[in-house]
Amino acid sequence: MHFFCLMKGIFLKTLDKYRRLWLIKLPRYIRSEPTRVSIFLIVTSDFTQEAVYQAQKLKAFSEDDTDVAIITAENLKYVSELWEEYSGKKEPEFSHQVLNLTGGLNRSLLTSRMEWALK
Repeated sequence: MHFFCLMKGIFLKTLDKYRRLWLIKLPRYIRSEPTRVSIFLIVTSDFTQEAVYQAQKLKAFSEDDTDVAIITAENLKYVSELWEEYSGKKEPEFSHQVLNLTGGLNRSLLTSRMEWALK
């Protein structure tokens, strides 16, 4: 799994100012990796619907079926603290399926995904 972290504001400003660059460079990075990138996770303090739209475009332009998920740092912390409680296994293992989605990952969606992906 590949992680890409951006601070609040930088992601949105960068998307607005350098939109074409993002839509060229990130898919190029994804395609250049020797192993398939299944999830490109963008961690930020906040995101807008426009950022979700851009994530969907990035997935389409990656040409490699790479999901581009956006999650707030707060929700990533939520998952990291609670995921083991959702596992029915004696020795829990985290499944990347919790995060494997193109778009914005909010708390209710994450909870739902942990309920089925970690059983």
